Amino acid sequence: MLHNDQMSEWDRENFFHPSTHLAKHRRGETPTRVITGAKGVYIEDRDGKKLLDAFAGLYCVNVGYGRTEIADAIAAQAHELAYYHAYVGHGTEASITLAKMVMD
Repeated sequence: MLHNDQMSEWDRENFFHPSTHLAKHRRGETPTRVITGAKGVYIEDRDGKKLLDAFAGLYCVNVGYGRTEIADAIAAQAHELAYYHAYVGHGTEASITLAKMVMD
């Protein structure tokens, strides 16, 4: 496993962070935090610091980490059909069923 300093260096040199001033990030002027795990509503960084995840990602709702029923449902769907686009009239049973559930 890499040391924090080397991981931060790789982060600055290779990883794109949306909504980050890239030149400042490249120069090391923005702080980095590498998340290594999560449980419930908490995330944990490489230093072992536990933080409440109040951000919940840009495209998801925070339902908690480590939820086996969600992981099982994702795995079942991934085995059947992991992904397909919804452009130009295409859809999947899972996406259409979800849309119906949301609308109801």
